[in-house]
Amino acid sequence: MIELDSLKPKYHQKILEISLTTEQTQFSTSPIAFLADKTIGIDHHVIKIANDVVGFFKLDRYFAEQNDFVPVRSLGLKTFVIDPAFQGQGIGQRAVNALPAYIKKHYPKFNTIYLTVNCKNEAAKHCYIKGGFIDSGELYYGGPVGPQHILYQDLSSSRF
Repeated sequence: MIELDSLKPKYHQKILEISLTTEQTQFSTSPIAFLADKTIGIDHHVIKIANDVVGFFKLDRYFAEQNDFVPVRSLGLKTFVIDPAFQGQGIGQRAVNALPAYIKKHYPKFNTIYLTVNCKNEAAKHCYIKGGFIDSGELYYGGPVGPQHILYQDLSSSRF
């Protein structure tokens, strides 16, 4: 079973043991950079299976203020990473499916979640779409590795 949790010191070593591929680091960030990020408004979280950390992600509480394509009361999903040793097992999609309920519980004032995913990263886009995100049909051009699809998910539904 997938469990999402806020980052705690006891998870740091497990995060550092995640070894990303070169392709993953071009679209995301290294475990060291993830742990080192102290940006105000960015909250760090882990993805666990049976108490084992298999991934991590960030939620940006100021994403709407920094991006004109994002409405108010929207969180930003960033740096969503699954350990390569656990990829191909549906873990990413199950973690994405768990996000709405997790966000509604821990971030109740937000009603939408947004993310950008690089146009070259079709596997990640497919995972997000299968997990309930909708492609806005627009592109974001401020990414470091080229244009990105803008995806979102409405959290106001009572199904979460």
